[in-house]
Amino acid sequence: MPRDRLDVYFSLRSPYAWLGLLRLSRVLEHYSPPVSWHPIWPRPDLPFVDPVANPAKASYLVEDVGRQVAALGLPLKWPRSVDTDWELPHACCLVAADEGLALPFALDMFSLRFSRGRDLADRSVIADAAGNCGLDAEQLIERASSQATADRLDACHAGARRKDIFGIPFFVYGKKRYWGGDRVEWLLRQLMIDNGDMKDEPLADPLAAPHGSR
Repeated sequence: MPRDRLDVYFSLRSPYAWLGLLRLSRVLEHYSPPVSWHPIWPRPDLPFVDPVANPAKASYLVEDVGRQVAALGLPLKWPRSVDTDWELPHACCLVAADEGLALPFALDMFSLRFSRGRDLADRSVIADAAGNCGLDAEQLIERASSQATADRLDACHAGARRKDIFGIPFFVYGKKRYWGGDRVEWLLRQLMIDNGDMKDEPLADPLAAPHGSR
Protein backbone atom coordinates (compact mmCIF):
# COMPACT_ATOMS: atom_id res chain seq x y z
CA MET A 1 0.00 0.00 0.00
CA PRO A 2 1.56 3.34 -1.05
CA ARG A 3 2.14 5.48 2.03
CA ASP A 4 3.44 8.74 0.56
CA ARG A 5 0.89 11.49 0.08
CA LEU A 6 -0.18 12.49 -3.39
CA ASP A 7 -0.70 16.23 -3.86
CA VAL A 8 -2.82 17.06 -6.90
CA TYR A 9 -2.67 20.59 -8.32
CA PHE A 10 -5.32 21.21 -10.95
CA SER A 11 -7.31 23.96 -12.57
CA LEU A 12 -10.82 23.80 -13.99
CA ARG A 13 -9.56 26.22 -16.65
CA SER A 14 -7.28 23.62 -18.22
CA PRO A 15 -8.31 20.87 -20.65
CA TYR A 16 -5.03 19.13 -19.86
CA ALA A 17 -6.04 19.00 -16.20
CA TRP A 18 -9.27 17.36 -17.35
CA LEU A 19 -7.37 14.69 -19.27
CA GLY A 20 -4.89 14.26 -16.43
CA LEU A 21 -7.57 13.74 -13.82
CA LEU A 22 -9.36 11.27 -16.09
CA ARG A 23 -6.17 9.21 -16.18
CA LEU A 24 -5.65 9.67 -12.47
CA SER A 25 -9.15 8.36 -11.78
CA ARG A 26 -8.16 5.04 -13.34
CA VAL A 27 -4.96 4.89 -11.27
CA LEU A 28 -6.89 5.52 -8.07
CA GLU A 29 -9.13 2.56 -8.85
CA HIS A 30 -6.13 0.36 -8.08
CA TYR A 31 -3.98 2.38 -5.67
CA SER A 32 -5.11 4.53 -2.78
CA PRO A 33 -2.40 6.83 -1.48
CA PRO A 34 -3.64 9.65 0.75
CA VAL A 35 -4.57 12.46 -1.63
CA SER A 36 -4.61 16.19 -1.02
CA TRP A 37 -6.41 18.32 -3.62
CA HIS A 38 -5.20 21.81 -4.54
CA PRO A 39 -7.51 23.72 -6.93
CA ILE A 40 -5.65 26.70 -8.38
CA TRP A 41 -5.77 28.94 -11.42
CA PRO A 42 -3.60 31.72 -12.90
CA ARG A 43 -3.91 34.89 -10.85
CA PRO A 44 -1.49 37.67 -9.87
CA ASP A 45 -0.05 35.76 -6.91
CA LEU A 46 0.49 32.64 -9.05
CA PRO A 47 1.24 33.69 -12.63
CA PHE A 48 1.53 30.81 -15.07
CA VAL A 49 2.60 31.08 -18.68
CA ASP A 50 -0.78 31.17 -20.40
CA PRO A 51 -0.77 28.84 -23.45
CA VAL A 52 -3.63 30.68 -25.12
CA ALA A 53 -1.63 33.93 -25.03
CA ASN A 54 0.53 32.49 -27.82
CA PRO A 55 -1.62 31.99 -30.96
CA ALA A 56 0.58 29.18 -32.28
CA LYS A 57 0.48 27.34 -28.97
CA ALA A 58 -3.27 27.92 -28.63
CA SER A 59 -3.80 26.42 -32.08
CA TYR A 60 -1.71 23.40 -31.12
CA LEU A 61 -3.63 23.00 -27.84
CA VAL A 62 -6.92 22.80 -29.73
CA GLU A 63 -5.47 20.20 -32.10
CA ASP A 64 -3.78 18.17 -29.37
CA VAL A 65 -6.71 18.13 -26.96
CA GLY A 66 -9.04 17.32 -29.84
CA ARG A 67 -7.15 14.18 -30.84
CA GLN A 68 -6.86 12.95 -27.25
CA VAL A 69 -10.54 13.51 -26.53
CA ALA A 70 -11.51 11.81 -29.80
CA ALA A 71 -9.33 8.80 -28.94
CA LEU A 72 -11.13 8.54 -25.60
CA GLY A 73 -14.52 8.69 -27.31
CA LEU A 74 -15.56 11.84 -25.44
CA PRO A 75 -17.56 14.76 -26.80
CA LEU A 76 -15.73 18.08 -27.08
CA LYS A 77 -17.38 21.49 -27.07
CA TRP A 78 -15.13 24.39 -26.27
CA PRO A 79 -16.58 27.07 -23.98
CA ARG A 80 -17.18 30.47 -25.54
CA SER A 81 -14.65 32.13 -23.28
CA VAL A 82 -11.34 30.87 -21.95
CA ASP A 83 -11.90 32.65 -18.66
CA THR A 84 -14.68 33.26 -16.19
CA ASP A 85 -14.89 34.10 -12.50
CA TRP A 86 -12.83 31.19 -11.22
CA GLU A 87 -13.14 31.77 -7.49
CA LEU A 88 -16.44 30.00 -6.78
CA PRO A 89 -16.00 26.87 -8.92
CA HIS A 90 -12.56 26.19 -7.44
CA ALA A 91 -13.84 26.90 -3.93
CA CYS A 92 -16.55 24.31 -4.55
CA CYS A 93 -13.83 21.78 -5.37
CA LEU A 94 -12.38 22.31 -1.89
CA VAL A 95 -15.75 21.76 -0.26
CA ALA A 96 -16.31 18.65 -2.39
CA ALA A 97 -12.90 17.41 -1.22
CA ASP A 98 -14.07 17.79 2.38
CA GLU A 99 -16.84 15.32 1.52
CA GLY A 100 -14.46 12.89 -0.17
CA LEU A 101 -15.82 13.80 -3.59
CA ALA A 102 -13.12 16.04 -5.05
CA LEU A 103 -12.39 13.81 -8.04
CA PRO A 104 -15.95 13.03 -9.19
CA PHE A 105 -17.00 16.65 -8.69
CA ALA A 106 -14.00 18.02 -10.58
CA LEU A 107 -14.47 15.53 -13.42
CA ASP A 108 -18.13 16.48 -13.71
CA MET A 109 -17.22 20.17 -13.78
CA PHE A 110 -14.61 19.47 -16.47
CA SER A 111 -17.20 17.58 -18.50
CA LEU A 112 -19.65 20.44 -18.24
CA ARG A 113 -16.99 22.89 -19.39
CA PHE A 114 -15.26 20.97 -22.16
CA SER A 115 -17.90 18.51 -23.34
CA ARG A 116 -20.88 20.85 -23.09
CA GLY A 117 -19.26 24.27 -23.29
CA ARG A 118 -20.88 25.61 -20.13
CA ASP A 119 -19.72 28.48 -17.92
CA LEU A 120 -18.50 27.08 -14.59
CA ALA A 121 -19.13 30.36 -12.77
CA ASP A 122 -22.85 29.91 -13.42
CA ARG A 123 -24.39 28.64 -10.19
CA SER A 124 -26.87 26.50 -12.07
CA VAL A 125 -23.94 24.69 -13.70
CA ILE A 126 -22.32 24.14 -10.30
CA ALA A 127 -25.66 22.86 -9.04
CA ASP A 128 -25.80 20.34 -11.88
CA ALA A 129 -22.36 19.00 -11.01
CA ALA A 130 -23.23 18.90 -7.32
CA GLY A 131 -26.41 16.94 -8.00
CA ASN A 132 -24.57 14.48 -10.20
CA CYS A 133 -22.18 13.78 -7.31
CA GLY A 134 -24.81 13.55 -4.59
CA LEU A 135 -23.94 16.92 -3.03
CA ASP A 136 -26.46 19.45 -1.82
CA ALA A 137 -25.92 22.35 -4.23
CA GLU A 138 -27.19 25.07 -1.92
CA GLN A 139 -24.99 23.94 0.96
CA LEU A 140 -22.02 23.45 -1.34
CA ILE A 141 -22.23 26.99 -2.73
CA GLU A 142 -22.86 28.48 0.70
CA ARG A 143 -19.79 26.81 2.19
CA ALA A 144 -17.70 27.62 -0.88
CA SER A 145 -18.67 31.29 -0.58
CA SER A 146 -17.40 31.60 2.99
CA GLN A 147 -14.34 33.55 4.02
CA ALA A 148 -12.87 30.38 5.50
CA THR A 149 -12.93 28.70 2.09
CA ALA A 150 -11.50 31.81 0.42
CA ASP A 151 -8.62 31.66 2.91
CA ARG A 152 -8.05 28.01 2.02
CA LEU A 153 -7.92 28.89 -1.68
CA ASP A 154 -5.32 31.54 -0.89
CA ALA A 155 -3.38 28.88 0.99
CA CYS A 156 -3.54 26.59 -2.05
CA HIS A 157 -2.03 29.29 -4.24
CA ALA A 158 0.58 30.24 -1.66
CA GLY A 159 1.55 26.59 -1.25
CA ALA A 160 1.81 26.11 -5.02
CA ARG A 161 4.06 29.15 -5.30
CA ARG A 162 6.19 27.98 -2.38
CA LYS A 163 6.60 24.51 -3.91
CA ASP A 164 7.42 25.90 -7.37
CA ILE A 165 4.33 24.52 -9.08
CA PHE A 166 4.68 26.03 -12.54
CA GLY A 167 2.04 24.26 -14.62
CA ILE A 168 -1.19 22.28 -14.60
CA PRO A 169 -1.85 19.50 -13.86
CA PHE A 170 0.95 18.87 -11.40
CA PHE A 171 1.29 15.83 -9.16
CA VAL A 172 3.64 15.52 -6.21
CA TYR A 173 3.98 12.03 -4.78
CA GLY A 174 6.20 12.10 -1.73
CA LYS A 175 9.18 14.09 -3.04
CA LYS A 176 8.69 13.10 -6.68
CA ARG A 177 7.14 15.58 -9.09
CA TYR A 178 5.14 14.91 -12.25
CA TRP A 179 4.02 17.73 -14.54
CA GLY A 180 1.33 17.13 -17.13
CA GLY A 181 -1.42 14.64 -17.74
CA ASP A 182 0.93 12.43 -19.75
CA ARG A 183 3.08 11.98 -16.63
CA VAL A 184 0.32 10.08 -14.84
CA GLU A 185 1.81 6.89 -16.33
CA TRP A 186 5.09 7.66 -14.56
CA LEU A 187 3.22 8.31 -11.34
CA LEU A 188 1.53 4.92 -11.80
CA ARG A 189 4.95 3.33 -12.31
CA GLN A 190 6.14 4.69 -8.95
CA LEU A 191 2.97 3.56 -7.20
CA MET A 192 3.44 0.08 -8.65
CA ILE A 193 7.06 0.00 -7.51
CA ASP A 194 6.13 1.16 -4.02
CA ASN A 195 3.39 -1.47 -3.86
CA GLY A 196 5.73 -4.24 -4.99
CA ASP A 197 3.87 -4.75 -8.26
CA MET A 198 6.90 -4.11 -10.48
CA LYS A 199 10.65 -3.82 -10.13
CA ASP A 200 12.46 -0.53 -10.39
CA GLU A 201 14.54 -1.43 -13.40
CA PRO A 202 15.14 0.03 -16.87
CA LEU A 203 12.54 -0.50 -19.55
CA ALA A 204 13.71 -2.90 -22.24
CA ASP A 205 11.57 -1.22 -24.89
CA PRO A 206 11.69 2.58 -25.19
CA LEU A 207 8.17 2.48 -26.63
CA ALA A 208 6.79 0.51 -23.70
CA ALA A 209 4.55 2.28 -21.21
CA PRO A 210 6.46 3.40 -18.09
CA HIS A 211 4.46 0.96 -15.98
CA GLY A 212 5.62 -1.96 -18.12
CA SER A 213 2.52 -2.72 -20.21
CA ARG A 214 1.47 -1.77 -23.71
